Amino acid sequence: MLNEISKKDCPVESLRRGLELLDLLCGCGEAGCGLADLSNRVGLKRTTVHNLLKTLVYSGYVSNLGDGHYGVGWRIRRLSDFELLNQIPGHRMENLSSMMQALTKEINEALILTVCVNGHRRIVTRTSAGHSVEVNLDAIYHGHRPLWTLETWLVMAAFASEEEFAQIRAANDWPTDPAAATKLLFQLDEIRRAGYASLPNPSIYACAVPVLSENGELLAALGLNQPLYRHHARETRRMIERLQQGAALLAQHWNE
Repeated sequence: MLNEISKKDCPVESLRRGLELLDLLCGCGEAGCGLADLSNRVGLKRTTVHNLLKTLVYSGYVSNLGDGHYGVGWRIRRLSDFELLNQIPGHRMENLSSMMQALTKEINEALILTVCVNGHRRIVTRTSAGHSVEVNLDAIYHGHRPLWTLETWLVMAAFASEEEFAQIRAANDWPTDPAAATKLLFQLDEIRRAGYASLPNPSIYACAVPVLSENGELLAALGLNQPLYRHHARETRRMIERLQQGAALLAQHWNE
């Protein structure tokens, strides 16, 4: 723990305090921690903790979840994504990136590949089609958008094994309202039957398909994001089919 470091050996005390808050927030899960709780745990006044948190929020290392609660920000999540990438053998990462680039060139839109690690969503790789206007994936995947409104995340929940699904429920904000939970379960059933997820959005068209092994095991989710003005409804079916073909190709070469 950071608070085990002798304060007299730390030249920038405010930085040490901020890092201690980050350390605590990393263990709070998706629900985050309240300001009062954090203040008690670090032994500082609420105003001091609040100012530290505001600075960390501004820098992207902490996220303001509302109602006085805070969680890890998109920069911390991106660091965890980098850690995951470092665990994937270089030749496999190169193969996956190459196939993603080829698929992006064909579909001509930004793509993203995500996996489920201990119930948490992690980005493996993403691509850009080079358009002058593209969807800001950092804002979507590292912002304040609830996980249950992310197509790739819904796909992974829908096709997860029982053990993985239990981890997903435990690690994320599963609805506590029985009606909302039932509605979400129904939505996951529909996604499993359809073979893809696509949610309405006023400015973005996004869809995702599962990457499944030969025995139906979930490997990852492949998602597409494009500005709505560039999306043509008549091409939706073809785009989803091409994504599914790309997912099958990724699965075929997943372990190479």
